[in-house]
Amino acid sequence: MMQSCNHSRPIKAHTAKLFVCFAAMGFYPWSDLQATETKDAQVINGVVIDGLGRPVDQAELSFDPLLYLRSHSDGTFSGEIKDKINTLCVSVRKDGYVPYRVDFGPRWQECHPGNLQLVLRKATTLAQVEQLARLNGDELKAGVRGLLGSSWGEAPLLDNKDSAKIMDALFQMEHHIRPTLKTLVPDERVGKSATCLLQFIADDDDADLCGKDNPFKPLRPIAAKTPEAAITELGRGNSYLSDARILGKQLNQDGTKALVHCNFGGACGEWYIFCFHKKKTQWILKSMRCTAKG
Repeated sequence: MMQSCNHSRPIKAHTAKLFVCFAAMGFYPWSDLQATETKDAQVINGVVIDGLGRPVDQAELSFDPLLYLRSHSDGTFSGEIKDKINTLCVSVRKDGYVPYRVDFGPRWQECHPGNLQLVLRKATTLAQVEQLARLNGDELKAGVRGLLGSSWGEAPLLDNKDSAKIMDALFQMEHHIRPTLKTLVPDERVGKSATCLLQFIADDDDADLCGKDNPFKPLRPIAAKTPEAAITELGRGNSYLSDARILGKQLNQDGTKALVHCNFGGACGEWYIFCFHKKKTQWILKSMRCTAKG
């Protein structure tokens, strides 16, 4: 007759050894121990959204001090930092979006009570912008709104990767997209970017947006037979805008407007974009914007 074997002691001993090993690594598999909190522990809650306010799932968040999280399907995230912290830094990334790092500073809890809101904007490609020329109606509006909510739309007239090519493509089709831009001016997410582009294009039909408060209006009227000659005239008596070098020029579809990229002062100087309108035989400077400084 076989005797039953009693393994209770070896199993208990083995379990005890596992507990010691896990504890040494800082991992406690028992639920009652997981609930243990230190007095200085701080809970981090928040949500990741895109430039249009939509939740971004599976975004990777790396907090300093050490804490790694992923956003859920509704964009939310939650975690706990065991030690008391005076400042909070976080890096956010996801494929197809532009990663960034933000420092919330020593008063992060006062400035961001409850949940942190992190905006992760989609990357913009020239191919996506060029596709707008083939869209109409609601599809065009969705495409333009998506562009304005992207990383490029956050600062549409400032110099960044592929910025000049994207601006050229938009300017070439300005007749096609301007009516859509005007419908997006009241949009709480992209209205400022839509207004910015309309003010820079400065069409006479948009005078209500491009009047006295237009931030891109030149200080004095400039007109010449070519945009290049007008830029040379602009630099006369102005040491900051001398030594002009034309980097590129883009006409709109009917040739009545010109977008000119220009550098003043070389690598240590400034980069500008100019918008000209053709009136009979003259090119009139309507708007200008410094996009980068050396």
